[in-house]
Amino acid sequence: MRDLWFVVAFLLWPLAVLAQEGPPLDPRDLDPQDARFLQAALVWSGDYVGLTDGDWGERSQGALEAWLGRAGSGAGTATGSALLPLLADFVEEGAANGWATFNLDGTLTVALPSTLLVPAPDKPGVMEFRSPADDLVFRILFGTPAEARDMHDWMTGAHAGPEAPYRSERGDRLVSAVTLANGKRVYLRSAMVDGVAVSMQVVSEPWQRPRADLIASSMQWGSAPDLVPTPGGALEAILLGPGEPPRVASAPRPTLPPKAPQPVSSSGPIGTGTGFYVNNTDVVTAAHVVEGCRDLRLEDGSALRVLSADRTLDVAVLTAEHRSAQWLPISSETGPRLGQPVLALGYPFTSLEIMANQGLSVTGGNISALPRVADPTSRIMISAPVQPGNSGGPLLSNRGAVLGVVVERLDDLVVLENTGTLPQNMNRATSVQQLVPFLESAHVLFPAAGDTPETDLSQGIPDAIQEAVVLIVCF
Repeated sequence: MRDLWFVVAFLLWPLAVLAQEGPPLDPRDLDPQDARFLQAALVWSGDYVGLTDGDWGERSQGALEAWLGRAGSGAGTATGSALLPLLADFVEEGAANGWATFNLDGTLTVALPSTLLVPAPDKPGVMEFRSPADDLVFRILFGTPAEARDMHDWMTGAHAGPEAPYRSERGDRLVSAVTLANGKRVYLRSAMVDGVAVSMQVVSEPWQRPRADLIASSMQWGSAPDLVPTPGGALEAILLGPGEPPRVASAPRPTLPPKAPQPVSSSGPIGTGTGFYVNNTDVVTAAHVVEGCRDLRLEDGSALRVLSADRTLDVAVLTAEHRSAQWLPISSETGPRLGQPVLALGYPFTSLEIMANQGLSVTGGNISALPRVADPTSRIMISAPVQPGNSGGPLLSNRGAVLGVVVERLDDLVVLENTGTLPQNMNRATSVQQLVPFLESAHVLFPAAGDTPETDLSQGIPDAIQEAVVLIVCF
C-alpha cells in the first residue's frame, strides 16, 4: 500500500513555494483533520505538548503563538505565509520517514514513521517496532490490569530526570512519562479494551525525542484522522500556494499488520499459515505467519510456542505440545537447482467456506530463478502457484527432499502498477541452505536427509509426508 505521506510529499512539496498572505487564520475554524495536522506540526517543532486529537484549545493556541513569536510573526498573526515554514517542515519529515496513521481493528490509532521502524522478533503478548539503531522503539503490549499497573509503577520508581515524573490516572486509563538514568525517555499509555489491558509504549534516546513525542501525542483510543491536511482544506491551500487546485489524492487508511493481536473477547482465529515438522516436536514455518499472534495452535487445538524467528530470512521454528510420528528430513546438501521440478505443499484460503473441508494442497512448478548473490534477503524464485495460507509450507523436490520454505507470492497489483503487466507464477521461497544454519543457531536437532530413503513423488504424496505438514492457526 502506498504510504499516505508519500502521496502528500510528492503532490504538495514541489508546490509549497508561495502562499498568499491572506487574512489571519483562526485554528478554531479548522476541521478536526486540519487541526490535528497543525497540532502534529507543532509537536514536531517542539512547541506543543498534548494529544494531536484535533481539539483546538488553549494549550494548542499557546503552542502556535509561541512558534509564531519565535518565527518573528507576532502572536496571533497566523497567515498563510507565516504558517508555511511550520507546515512544510513537518511535510518534509513525514516524507523522509514515511509517517502514517495506523489503526488496530478500530481499537487504537497511532502515527508511526513507517520507513524508520521495522517489526522486531516476536515476544509473547507484544507487538514491537524498532529503528535500525534501536534508538526509537514502539510497542503495543497486551496483559492484565495488574501487569499494566506494574509497568506504570516501575516507570515512576525508575524516573531519574530533573523534572518530576508525569502520571495521570482516569478510571481504567493510565498515562506515565519518565526519563531513565541512561537518558532514555519512556512514555506509556494504558487502557482496558474488552477485558484486556492494552498499553502503547514509546522509548527513545534523547536525539529521537521529537519523533517519540509525535508518536506519543498521536496515540488515540478508537479512530482518528490521518496526519495529512484535509483535501481541499485551508492547510492544503497554504501548502499548494495561490492559483493551484487541490491535488491531494485520497488514500485508504493503513492498518497494522493483519496478524496483529486483537484485544477482543472473541477467541476466533485472525490468520492461518502452513508449517512442517522437522523432528517429532519442532515445526518450521514463515516468520510472518506467527507475527503478532497472542496464541498459536495446530488445527487440532494443540498449542505451539515460538522458539526462534528471523524476519530477514522470514523463517521461524515452533515447538509443539503434540508429538508427531512423521517429519521431513532436511539437509543443506539438497539445495535447489535452476530448473528443478518442485512441489509446494500448504493450506491456502482456509477461511473461505468453499475451502472449509479441503485438505492439504499441492501445486507443481520449477525453480525458475536463483539469486545472483547469497545474502539473508535472497530468495529462490518458483513457478509453483501459491496463495495466502501457503506461507511456511515446504518446497519439495520430486524425490521428497526439502528445498526451502514458501514465504511469499509476488504482489500482482504492485507489479501491474510498476510494469503495466501482470506476473505469472512468480513466487518466492527461503532456501534450505539458509534454513539449516537458522535451525542450528536455534539449537534445533533434526535428522539428516541422507539418513532417510528418497521417495518418488511422481505417483502422489505419501501419507507420511502429508502428516508432517500442518495447518497453523493464529489467534
